Amino acid sequence: MPPPVARKTSPIRWVAVALAGVAGIFVLLIVGTFGVAALIYKASTSEADAQAKQYWDKNVKQCGSRYFQLDFSLYGTSGVYREYKGFSYAVWPSGLTEADKLNGYEWKGFTSLHSNSYRTLFGRRWSEWKDGSPEPSGVAMFVGSLAVPLDKKNGRWYYFGQDSSKYVAPRIDCEKLLQ
Repeated sequence: MPPPVARKTSPIRWVAVALAGVAGIFVLLIVGTFGVAALIYKASTSEADAQAKQYWDKNVKQCGSRYFQLDFSLYGTSGVYREYKGFSYAVWPSGLTEADKLNGYEWKGFTSLHSNSYRTLFGRRWSEWKDGSPEPSGVAMFVGSLAVPLDKKNGRWYYFGQDSSKYVAPRIDCEKLLQ
């Protein structure tokens, strides 16, 4: 058997193989980076959903089969009670700018209240039922319903710029409202 013949490999072939390897690693890095970014976004959105639920659980109280809120958006410190039918909420991410990221924001957006119908307690009398959600005011006008700014900054969540762990919701007395 004749000895094997050593074949010369051209430098161009070595460069092509090296470039293919580098390109493969580059593709893996890109996919890996976007995969991690997607996981981080999904985790942040899931966290935002949990924070929104926590906020609305504190601010809309279920009394039997009825839902009530003490709303301060239009009425200053005294507030008014609202009753909702078909209560739900949504979470709206607003995206982060470069400045937001530099300032420590990890997530920014809103959570908004929605209802099929509602009525308002003025003094000791309830208004007639109205379709939809209450009219928006202030920042809520951008979303189209009662909305609450919801942000995550430096690892902490905030409602209306107030640390969510220190947030105290208004007290809602079911007995008073069900009379």
